[in-house]
Amino acid sequence: MRHTGKIHFRDTRRPADPPKEIIRERGISVVQNYCKQPEKNGVGCAGQFMFPAAGVVKSIHIRIDSLKEDKTALVDLAPEASQAGEIRRVEIKAGDNVIPYEIEVEAGHRLYVNVESPQVEGVWFSAVYEAKV
Repeated sequence: MRHTGKIHFRDTRRPADPPKEIIRERGISVVQNYCKQPEKNGVGCAGQFMFPAAGVVKSIHIRIDSLKEDKTALVDLAPEASQAGEIRRVEIKAGDNVIPYEIEVEAGHRLYVNVESPQVEGVWFSAVYEAKV
C-alpha cells in the first residue's frame, strides 16, 4: 500500500542568532601547593608562586599536617622585594587556617611562603587569586 498523505520534512532553517552582548566571567583562580618538608629540615621556604597577570590575592588557606592541637607555627607570607612592606607573619594552629590577606599583584610578581618555626612537615597552601583581565 502506498502512502498518500502529506509528507512532512524536518525544518532545516538556522536557529536565531545568539545575542550580541558579550558576558565575561571574572578570572578567579586558585593557586595551590603542597610541600612535604620545607627546605632546611622543616624550616624555610615551603612554596613560591608567580602570578601570570595583574590581579588581587583575596584570601589564603594554610594547613600544616604535623602540628598537634596545642602547638602553633610561624609562617611568613612575603611578596617579592618590590612590595617589601607587605611581609606578613601569621601564627598557624592545627587544622585549617583561613587568613584574610588582600594584596594587589602585577604580572610576574612572586609570593613566597616561609615557615619560621618550629620544624614542620606537610605544608598545604592555597590562595584565591582574581585576575584583572
